[in-house]
Amino acid sequence: MFTNYLHQIPAAFFESLIICTLFWGFYQLGVIYFHWNARIKYIIANLFILLGTVHYLSIIFFSFSITSIQFNFLTIDTTIFVSKFNDQFLTFISIGYLVFVAYLLSNMLYQLVRLHYLSKQSDFSNSNKFIASLKESYECILPTIKIGTNSNIKVPITFGIFESIILIPTSICNNISPTYVKYILLHELSHIYRYDFIINLGIEIVNIILCFNPVIYLFKNEIQLQREIICDQYVVSKVNNPIAYSKTLLQIANLYIGGSYKLSMPIYDKKNDLITRIQSINNLPKNYNYKNLLILIILLPFFFSFIFLESTTIRKKNIEENKIYSNKSVQTNNIQVVSAPIITKYIPNKKHDKLPLKKSKYTKQKNNLNKDLHDEFNIENIDNLTFNELVQLTKSWMKFQENNINKLGYTVSTNELYENHSISEYEVKNFLVLKILQNYELKKSILNQKLKYTNNFNEAIDYFLNSAEWNDILLYEKWMSEFLASQ
Repeated sequence: MFTNYLHQIPAAFFESLIICTLFWGFYQLGVIYFHWNARIKYIIANLFILLGTVHYLSIIFFSFSITSIQFNFLTIDTTIFVSKFNDQFLTFISIGYLVFVAYLLSNMLYQLVRLHYLSKQSDFSNSNKFIASLKESYECILPTIKIGTNSNIKVPITFGIFESIILIPTSICNNISPTYVKYILLHELSHIYRYDFIINLGIEIVNIILCFNPVIYLFKNEIQLQREIICDQYVVSKVNNPIAYSKTLLQIANLYIGGSYKLSMPIYDKKNDLITRIQSINNLPKNYNYKNLLILIILLPFFFSFIFLESTTIRKKNIEENKIYSNKSVQTNNIQVVSAPIITKYIPNKKHDKLPLKKSKYTKQKNNLNKDLHDEFNIENIDNLTFNELVQLTKSWMKFQENNINKLGYTVSTNELYENHSISEYEVKNFLVLKILQNYELKKSILNQKLKYTNNFNEAIDYFLNSAEWNDILLYEKWMSEFLASQ
C-alpha cells in the first residue's frame, strides 16, 4: 500500500505543475481584465492554492486526476510520462521528497518555538498603556492581546494562536512619534481581527507540501502582498490620513536593516511591495506588474510542450497496440489464436450475386454431421456442467467422432489417431486440464487487452463484470477446483 503511494507522488508532481500553472494564468487574467481589488485577489489566490493542494493529495491517496483529459485530437495523461522511469527511481524521488518535507515541517516547528521564546524575552510592562491609547484614540474593540517591545527584532510583528501578541522594536519606539506608533499598532491589530496568523500557518503548510512547485511561491508572495494592502486600508479607514501613514511605512523601511522572524507577518519585508502598498494607500494609479505576466509566458511553453509530448507518446502507443491487437495473434503456452478479422460493410455486386451457390457433396456431408452432433449432445448451458460431466461428455464425443468420422470421406479412425490404444478417463482428464489452463491464460490476456481501452474506472469495472471472458475465467476456475478436489 505504501509503495503504491510512493509511485503516485512523481505523477502528482507533474499534474500539480499543470494545474497550478493554469490557476496562475486564470488569476492574472482576472487581475488584468476584471481589476480585482485586494480582498478579491486575496480570497481567489487562497482558493487556488487550496484547490491545488486538494488535487495533489487526491492523486496520491485516491489516484484521482483531472488532467487525464481526452479530446478527439488530444489526450493528456501524466502517468504515461512517469511510467518511462523504473520503480526504483520513482521510489527514490518520492522518499527524497518526503525527507525534504519532513525537514521543512521541523523547521516550521522550530520557527514557532523561536517565536515562543521571543515573547518570553519581550517587555510587556507598557502593554496596558498601548491598549488604552488605542481605545481612546480610535475606539477599537480589542480582543485578548499583549503588546510589548523587544530590542532583538527589526520590524513590528504579530503572532499567536491562543493569545495574540504584538511586538514592536525598541529602536522604532525611540525614533518615531507616538502617533506613528499607533498607526503601526492599528495595522497589526487588523491582522489579529482577520486571524491572519492562523491562515498564514495554513499557507506555510501548503507551501511545504507543494515545495517542488514554483507557482505556489508566486501565489504565496501575492497573498502576502494583498494581505498587507488590506491591513493598510483598514488603518487608512481609521486615521483618515494616508500621507501620514505612508510616512510611517517609509520610516520603518529606513530603520529596517534586514532579517525577520518567519511566520510572524512583518509590517515591512520587500521594497517593491512597499511601493505597491503606498500607491494603493494614496489611490495612485498602479501599473500592472508585467513580471507576473513574464513568468506566465515562461511557464506556458512548458505546459503546452508537456501536453504535446504526452499526446504524441499516447498516440504512438495506441497505434502500436492496435497493430499488435489487429494483425498479430495472441500466443499463450505455445497455442496460437488468430485474432478476428476486421468486419467491413458488404456491398453487393449485382453481376455476381445473381449466380446461384452450389453446395458441394462435402458441404452437405459436413452439415449432416454437425446436425447429428447437435442432436447427440444437446446442452443448453455449459456453465452448469461439473468437471466429471465434462469428462464424460468428452469421452462420448470422441466415441461419436470415431463412429461418424468416415462420413466425411476419411479412413483414419480415432484409435489410429491415438496410436492404436483406447483413451482412458485419466488421459481425458489430463487433456482437459491442459486445455483449461491454456484457455484460462488466454482469456485473461484478452480481457487485459480490452480493459486498456476503457475510458475510466467505472467503465472498466462494468465491462469486467459483464464480459464473456470473465464468465469463462470463473467457469475454468470452477472446473479446476473440482478436478483438484477429486485428486
